[in-house]
Amino acid sequence: MAVSFETSPQRALLLSWVLICLTGLAPALPLQEEAPAEHKTQDTPDKSELDRLIARARRAAALEESLARRKVTDLLSSTLSSSLEVRSSLFREQVARLVDVGSAGIPALIDALRPEVLRLPPLEPGLDEAGLARRKTQEREQALLRASSKKLSTYRASVAAQALRELASPAATDDLLQLIQNETGTTRIHALLALESCPEPERAAPPLISLLDTSSDPAVQRALLISLARMGGKTAIARVRRSLDPSNPTQATIALSALAAAEVAEVAPELLTILQGSKGGAAMTGVLAYYRTFPELLEDNDHLTALLSILVERRATRLQVTAALELLLELRIKPRARSRNLADELSESRSSGVGELALKWLASTGNKRALRTLLKPLDQNIEETPSYSAFHTRRANLLYEVGEYKQALEGYGKAILLTRTGRSDDAYLGAARCHARLGKFKSAASALRNSSLKRSELSALTDDPAFKEMARKEQYWVGTFYRKIEELPE
Repeated sequence: MAVSFETSPQRALLLSWVLICLTGLAPALPLQEEAPAEHKTQDTPDKSELDRLIARARRAAALEESLARRKVTDLLSSTLSSSLEVRSSLFREQVARLVDVGSAGIPALIDALRPEVLRLPPLEPGLDEAGLARRKTQEREQALLRASSKKLSTYRASVAAQALRELASPAATDDLLQLIQNETGTTRIHALLALESCPEPERAAPPLISLLDTSSDPAVQRALLISLARMGGKTAIARVRRSLDPSNPTQATIALSALAAAEVAEVAPELLTILQGSKGGAAMTGVLAYYRTFPELLEDNDHLTALLSILVERRATRLQVTAALELLLELRIKPRARSRNLADELSESRSSGVGELALKWLASTGNKRALRTLLKPLDQNIEETPSYSAFHTRRANLLYEVGEYKQALEGYGKAILLTRTGRSDDAYLGAARCHARLGKFKSAASALRNSSLKRSELSALTDDPAFKEMARKEQYWVGTFYRKIEELPE
């Protein structure tokens, strides 16, 4: 049967009405991809407007950083025209101003930790005699410029490191860690100093520990341990304690010196374990550094006995024994019970200088027998030649060394009276030290004035332990050089 495609007039009319109806309904059926107009509100910002807001915030942040960088650069550049003394006195002021700049100045401070690259003109070839002379002059000038630039860069880096340390911002942590891992020398040291106050020790410690475990340089190890100790946190302190291994005295020495520098006092038990171990003498340098920082530990008889046992049993070098006795003499540590017997054994030692030093230590703690033993040969010299002033000065020096300042003053006074020609600077200086130790600063100033010491020599005495307290009192110290003695206060 054939299929016909012809359509009757009735069916065609019906199809036309269907098409008309579908065409009329089409506008009422919107596409699903097109959002209704009534759903577009002001709560949904346009994408271009959001981009403009982000760009504006970035420009504001860049401007703030640029202004902060300029402030930091100006503050650090202000040291160019200052002498070393002026820079030292302004150090704290500069750090405070850098801290006031805020966290926006951190990128500039990070950059300041790196040494500046000094670009100098090329040297002349020096083909003839005049050219060679110019070349030598140029070499000397460039050497001076490099030395000066290095000092300034180091100073600026130390200022920037201290400012970063006081800011203690987590924004600096990643940059500082990158410097520590990638740089060397003073740049790494300054970055470690800045990281010591890191507010995120658990995040900062692992990279430092990794570097510590792979480093073989004692100076780098010490710097890393100092930073970890000061930073604190469970991870950092656990690694520091691991370095206090009695079986590894080299590592123990580095760790103890680092803990002393960081002023961490919580490792006294580990220190005692090291001393009581068979290799305690090999760690003596670190042990003494720690005791110097925390001398109160030597008041504990267990610590003092362990230290003296190493000295008596000769498990330390002669230089280490001498250093230990000098520390005990300086601190005036008084032996008790078992430690007193060990001290007596040391005083009878025939080793060069050890016995005498042990006697001085005992005499400084009030041991009269030790003092009589020390004075006996000096008294014999004075008895044989009573008019020789140098003998009186030597006796007075010994009395001063063991803390008998009033008796020493008598000896210095006799030496001054016996000096017939010139001035006895040693006696005057010794008398000044005794007066200063006794708190009689006006008498100390008078003794210094009566000596023939130059002003430069007198100025250097500010580092003398006897004059530290006096030097803090400007009316006495400056007055010693510029005012009449009778004008000084009592």
